[in-house]
Amino acid sequence: MVSEEHLGGIRRIDNKTMFSLMFSYLMLIIALQPSLYVWSSLLTVLLVLWRFLYMQRKTSLPTPAVLNILALLCCAMIVVSSISAGILNGMTNLLLLATALKMLAIHTARGVKHICLALYFTIASAFIFRQGIAFTAFVLGIFAVNTYTLLMVHSPALNFKTRSRFFLRFLLTAMPLVLFLFALMPRFGPMWKMPSAQGTTTGLSEEIAPGEFSSLAQSSELAFRVQFDGDIPENSKLYWRAMVHERFDGKQWKVDRFRKAPQNVYRVAPPLPQLKDNHIISYQVILEPTYQDWVFSLDTPIKHSSNLRYHHDRRLSSKTPVSHKLQYEVTSATRHQHQGDLFELERQINLLQPKSQNPKTQAFAQKLRARSRDDIDYINKVMSYFIDNTFVYTLEPPLMPVNPIDTFLFEAKEGFCAHYAGAFAALMRAAGIPARVVSGYQGGERAIGDTYLSVYQYEAHAWNEIWLEDRGWVLIDPTATVSPERIALGLQAAMKNDDSFLSGEFDLVKFKHLAALNWLRNQLNNIDFYWSSWVLNFDNKKQSKLFENVWGKQSTAMYGLFAGLALSGFLLFIYFLSRGKLFSEPHSAFYRSHQALNTLALRYGFERPFSTPPLSFIEQFIQYQPQLSEPLNELKALYGRYLYQRNDAHQDSELVAQINKKIKALSRKAPRRFRGFGF
Repeated sequence: MVSEEHLGGIRRIDNKTMFSLMFSYLMLIIALQPSLYVWSSLLTVLLVLWRFLYMQRKTSLPTPAVLNILALLCCAMIVVSSISAGILNGMTNLLLLATALKMLAIHTARGVKHICLALYFTIASAFIFRQGIAFTAFVLGIFAVNTYTLLMVHSPALNFKTRSRFFLRFLLTAMPLVLFLFALMPRFGPMWKMPSAQGTTTGLSEEIAPGEFSSLAQSSELAFRVQFDGDIPENSKLYWRAMVHERFDGKQWKVDRFRKAPQNVYRVAPPLPQLKDNHIISYQVILEPTYQDWVFSLDTPIKHSSNLRYHHDRRLSSKTPVSHKLQYEVTSATRHQHQGDLFELERQINLLQPKSQNPKTQAFAQKLRARSRDDIDYINKVMSYFIDNTFVYTLEPPLMPVNPIDTFLFEAKEGFCAHYAGAFAALMRAAGIPARVVSGYQGGERAIGDTYLSVYQYEAHAWNEIWLEDRGWVLIDPTATVSPERIALGLQAAMKNDDSFLSGEFDLVKFKHLAALNWLRNQLNNIDFYWSSWVLNFDNKKQSKLFENVWGKQSTAMYGLFAGLALSGFLLFIYFLSRGKLFSEPHSAFYRSHQALNTLALRYGFERPFSTPPLSFIEQFIQYQPQLSEPLNELKALYGRYLYQRNDAHQDSELVAQINKKIKALSRKAPRRFRGFGF
């Protein structure tokens, strides 16, 4: 019996193969990082390092008992961690840790194959958490390395160039099938609970407390993209509402729990009175994951996708938290005259503010109200106060921990949108005018050609709505009085002379004045937009439209029949393209005989290495099963006569018949079941 390292199917692993395997594994740890526990990430890296040190002959591998203890400890820690993080994250960590522990136990090429197959499954699970095009390219790189590792196991004698050529041929053959299945497979919802928010960067919160922050948190992360059915409206009309803050305690503006009550949520937007049809626009939104249920729309939604809900305060929300890119459609009426009566409870909520907080603001509001003719005159006087007293728009205002409205209006006189919206709403309520703060995003960046609009996190904004008896809720933005550039041109234009915009963050948006960099940024945005539109959001609706374009209007059953026939035909085409030539060769009978010998070897637990010549294969089989040396040597002699002697067709047929006879004789004595392959 020879040592394992000389046997094809169970030979020992060479260092190059193991290095390739560890490299793909470490890349996968990076890809899955947002879903991995800290302790799990550190432990997996340490386990890989352990295997690396063993390869350098600086340590020994753990015993099976140690591995079992480690496995039990990992399972216990994952159970504890999954209580707060969720079962999906727990299963991902379990799969990755199990693979790392298996890496410490393998000694043969067969073990490498098992790990490569497990990594394929883990690579696919990475798309549960992220699906961006850059992330997809990175994960496909991991797939390529893992596949190359598998080829190294199957073809150790091939050089890098030959093995790479085989990999590319395999990829080009599989790609049409992948695209075909992508177009035809039905779209199902996830069978698991999606992951919760981890490290999500968003410019919004259910609580607004501007006085407690000395700088506005900024991020250049994408919030969502919008494609309009017609022309893109002006920036000054793009107020993307998400939340309405009505509960005020003197410092913070919060979303009132009254708004979350079931009676304030509708499946579809109810018809609103006195809508003006000439101010109706339709658009499609591709929303980035927020792990919240809020979504963004222009005021006022009158029609929306079925996966959204309409709220009484004229905002939309998703039926489930947005844990992956979400595409939806909305039709909004940008101008209307009235939204019905104001309920008494709603009026009370939007007039409420603590009497003990911000006394200067309340006294100022009462004096100003006494000098005003009506509500409109009072509102104009408040806006004039912001203009006449040199208020400043800044992203780095001073802290205002005590009576923040008083401090902002009469001392600091500088702040960002939340300061102005909060102060304006407090002044309105003090004068008996129902008012509230609305948060969302304002504006957006137009793509080249105005094909779509990109809205980033730094464009988060807060504004006001006040109730006027003859008009209903009316949008007013006090920030526009102080910094009109912020509303008309965007935050970057408003802060062009201020270094506080995206301070401490590197992003190409800061270099829009450089034509080459701005062109590159726009091209990357276009790629991401079309990837999101046509790949990530290829849903049942788009699939049905594709079927209709190809086969016309048909029933669902007919679509299924056509898809099944098309798939069957495509698979047959691929089969004959890749395998058909083998049956048209003059020595196809010998080929089938050799395949029978491969099956016989598997029954003894010996697997033929990829691309091993027939005679070398028989020699290795003899070394693996020396008790079969006599019949196998006779078979080897027949192989040699068939392959290397000049024979006519009749002689070749005679040789193949003798080969088949020898193989059948060996088969009668072989084990009935396969050995060593999990059968």
